[in-house]
Amino acid sequence: MNNSKDWYESHKGEYRQYVYNPFVELIGELSPAMTEIDSQLITIPSKLISRVRRDTRFSRGKSLYRDNAWLVFLRDKIHRYITA
Repeated sequence: MNNSKDWYESHKGEYRQYVYNPFVELIGELSPAMTEIDSQLITIPSKLISRVRRDTRFSRGKSLYRDNAWLVFLRDKIHRYITA
């Protein structure tokens, strides 16, 4: 809940260890089943995991970092609206 850049930079390793890396492992475990459902889904973790830094340009709250994380499987933009 500490939302300063200095604090985040000094705890970045913990974020990677406890949040980002478990998401990477989960994506690795889910990817075979997800690509069976739709072979055009992206399975690259860096494209699927939410960013920790928020875009505050158009938001009321100006906190720099998110307090939650998520992942989403989706198609590449060129395949997104094509159905099988």
